[in-house]
Amino acid sequence: MSITTPRPHRSNPSAQGDAAEPPAGGPDPWRSSDLSFLSSMTTPPVTPPSRFNVPLPEPAKEAQRDMDASNRPLSYVSLLSTMSTPPASPSRAFNMFSQLQDVDAKFPRTIIGTRSQPAVLLSLTTTSQHSNGQASNPTAIAPPRSAQIAAHSAFLSQSESLQRWIMEGERVFKEELQKLTRQGQEERERCERELEVKERSILDLKNENERLGLELKKEKERQDVGLIKEKEKMALLRLELKLASDKLRVTEREKESSEAELKEVAATLTAEKEETQRLNLELKKAMESMSALTLELKNAQARLDDILKNEERLKSERNGVEEVLEHGRLERERLTAELENLKGEGQKQLEHERLEKERLVAELQKFEREKERREQLEREQDERERLEAEREKADHQRFERVYAERERAERERTDLEEQLKLERAELERRERLEEDRRQREWEIERERDRERERERDREKRERERKEKEDEEICKLEEARQKAEVALRLAREAQTSKQIAEAHTKELLKKANEAHNMERQTAQKRIEAERRQYEALQLQKKLKEQEAATLKRELEVMKKERELKLKEKQLYQLEVSLAEKEEELMNVEEMRKMEEELKVREEETKKLAENISQRKKALQERERQHDDAIRSLEAAAVIKPAVRLLQGITTETDVDVVEVKEEDTPVERDLSESPEPEPLLEKKLASKKGKKARASKTKQSVYLGEPERGLEKEKFEREREREREKEEREREERERTEREERERTEREEREREEREEEEINIRHAQQEVYRQREEEIRRRRQDIVGADGSWHIASSSSSYGNPPISSTPKPQSPPTRIPSATYPSANGSGGAPAWTTWSSPTATTSTSGASTASAPRSSPSKARAGSVGSGYPGSPFSEADWARKQADFLRQQQQKFRLEQERLEALRQVRSAGTIPTKEEMAKMYERNDRMWRELGTIEVLRWVDFPWPLIRKPANPEEITMAGIEYYICSPHYPDKSRSEKDRIKDYMRRWHPDRFETKLLVKVAEEEKEKVREGAESVVMSLSDLLGKRDNSPNNGIS
Repeated sequence: MSITTPRPHRSNPSAQGDAAEPPAGGPDPWRSSDLSFLSSMTTPPVTPPSRFNVPLPEPAKEAQRDMDASNRPLSYVSLLSTMSTPPASPSRAFNMFSQLQDVDAKFPRTIIGTRSQPAVLLSLTTTSQHSNGQASNPTAIAPPRSAQIAAHSAFLSQSESLQRWIMEGERVFKEELQKLTRQGQEERERCERELEVKERSILDLKNENERLGLELKKEKERQDVGLIKEKEKMALLRLELKLASDKLRVTEREKESSEAELKEVAATLTAEKEETQRLNLELKKAMESMSALTLELKNAQARLDDILKNEERLKSERNGVEEVLEHGRLERERLTAELENLKGEGQKQLEHERLEKERLVAELQKFEREKERREQLEREQDERERLEAEREKADHQRFERVYAERERAERERTDLEEQLKLERAELERRERLEEDRRQREWEIERERDRERERERDREKRERERKEKEDEEICKLEEARQKAEVALRLAREAQTSKQIAEAHTKELLKKANEAHNMERQTAQKRIEAERRQYEALQLQKKLKEQEAATLKRELEVMKKERELKLKEKQLYQLEVSLAEKEEELMNVEEMRKMEEELKVREEETKKLAENISQRKKALQERERQHDDAIRSLEAAAVIKPAVRLLQGITTETDVDVVEVKEEDTPVERDLSESPEPEPLLEKKLASKKGKKARASKTKQSVYLGEPERGLEKEKFEREREREREKEEREREERERTEREERERTEREEREREEREEEEINIRHAQQEVYRQREEEIRRRRQDIVGADGSWHIASSSSSYGNPPISSTPKPQSPPTRIPSATYPSANGSGGAPAWTTWSSPTATTSTSGASTASAPRSSPSKARAGSVGSGYPGSPFSEADWARKQADFLRQQQQKFRLEQERLEALRQVRSAGTIPTKEEMAKMYERNDRMWRELGTIEVLRWVDFPWPLIRKPANPEEITMAGIEYYICSPHYPDKSRSEKDRIKDYMRRWHPDRFETKLLVKVAEEEKEKVREGAESVVMSLSDLLGKRDNSPNNGIS
């Protein structure tokens, strides 16, 4: 502690009062214990307690009277200036102990000195009990020098009663000092106990910190292991995606080829259909012309029979033509009055009638010329010329009427168009006026709401101002009460602040020790708070890491679910591939079986040809044998010749039996068997001599009857063998037909089973697609709800989904159209290639008729005439072809649907009124942006306050359509041209997302319109989701 003595102040009361004020920036006079400035107040001093009530001596009484006369306040405690040691003001550390006893100050500053001697200000600079190191400068009144108070000390020492009173004060001061010492010791013990408690808490925090560090380390290791596994899974997924992409590229190429083929087929079909229609029309016209010609021929013959009757008929025909023309004119008037588009058809009909009439006139002229040439009568020629002139006149009149009628109809059509334009302009003007009226009403309503809002804000600010004024008054009242309490306490403290110099040092020492202890305690407390803050930060980091870990676990779970879905899809693909391979194997086996059947049929044909050749050879040999026998009988050959013939016949029979046995197996080729040689000729040529011939002739004569029996037996055996052969062939045919029927039934059952399996697979795929769509929608909502932004990159396509559509709809497989109903060019009975497979839409309309009426052809016939029946040379299977055709049809349907939606949007915009111009669209976008910014400031929202993303303001949720939203967002007049259509849709999805909309805006909506606004917002969100999905499927599609 350092004591500084400033310059002396003036002795007048005002200067004394100014000197007593605390410096600027010092402690608060109402809250601090440094209330020394109250010592210079002009209020009378408080009466001392009863223990200080001792009688004053006469000099003291005179001094008191002098002070009262001069308006100088003098406290009774100022008489303590006669003490041997001047008192000093305690430090702030000492005042801390008094604050613990709910007393603001124990030792106030006192005025020491007499009336005639000015007081001296004493500044005590102490170290603050806080850790900031600043010094406080409480001000005290220093006593005068010893030379100045010597007279007063001498005067005071003469009074015994004053000495007793001083001794009593010292005793009281000692008691108070002991009490303060005890309180300081108790406070020190309490601080030590608190310090021990804080140290224990610090140790606990350290232990908790170490435990959390270990847990963090373990969690980090576990996350590292999970990340490594996840990387491995991602590598596997990349490989799978690469394989899937390769497959997709192959399928894309196949699809392109199939699309080209389908386009060619469609063009061929269209051309053939048009050609058929044209031929039908021409045929119909030819039939009509033929019937008309026959009628005209009959009429001409009748006219040739009788000229008079001809004249009457011509008149009747002219009347009929006029009636027809009159009827056509009336019909044209009715059609022109009813519908404008039927006028062209009426004109075509009139033109057709005119041409027909001209043709009939030309035919009539031809017949009349023929009649003139035959009869060569001048009278008939004159009559014919007259009739022709009359006809021309009638035609001319008819043409004039038709031309006048046409001009009148044209004028009426022009008048109707002008009237329709006027009505449309009037309707547009009325709609524009109605729209302006609605806009003005809406602006007026908005202005009224804003006025009400401003009135509410004004009332609210008025209430807050009054509340603040009341609070300030309360605070001032509390401050006044505190000042009175502080003044009372200061006055009470002035009576008990009597300190001796001997005890001051000890007290200051103890105060310094207490201050050091407090400073250490404060430092330890700050350190404990810092460690506690670090522990809290660690806990917060742990929570964040746990949240991140949980989020990663959720992502891992999502990826696992996606992997499961992919595995399921891969399994389904494997199953479908296995089925397709089985189908291909079955098709290949059927093709092989058909080829084998063809080979067998060819072998059978070859065998039949060989058999026929053998039969011819046998017949030739039998004929030669009969000739030989007859020659032998005629020549009377001897017996050896008969034996020789019998041996030859036996060898021939053995050869025939071998041939018949070799004919039975189908696998052998009998074409390689050698032809039997004419052994009879060789034997007969080797036998020379008349004797041998004579002996043979004799033997044949004697043995003629047995030879005939052998011949009969041989013929019977041959017939039996032929019957057996026919029986075997019949059995073979029956067996082949039975196998064919069984194979057909088996194929039919397999086809039905495949169709059932395909139906089941389609149902399973639809269920999987539905689950995937729900998962994607839920994941989008989770991502948007957690991050506050719409992260939709290519999550659906990055894990192997098809690039064309995120949720492909399975199509029904194509059905086969029997090929037996279409004649082919080569006459084999097969169907052309373009009729073998049909689209699902065509199948549904023609399957009932075609499958019921056309019989099922055999595979061999179908293969012979149909290109697409077995696909022996095609790289695609039936399932691939069906899938490609279904994909092509789905793309065509999607393009058609998008085009129809675009046209519907334009139609709705046109039906709502005139299409806004570029300036009107720019104003509308600017107004909607301003409305979005002002939504947060409006207290109560209504339907008309929301800037719905439509060109025309909707009156209810039913008027919010996807086409209108698409035209609004994807308009070419959109202000921000740098953002793509997908980015705009995402921005609006973030703006209208249910989590944000319901929490921030829907709570402000009035109760009577809350449900309506919620339905409108849901309609907007669903439309935006559909638009985003459509842009993902066809990113280049938009409204042009």
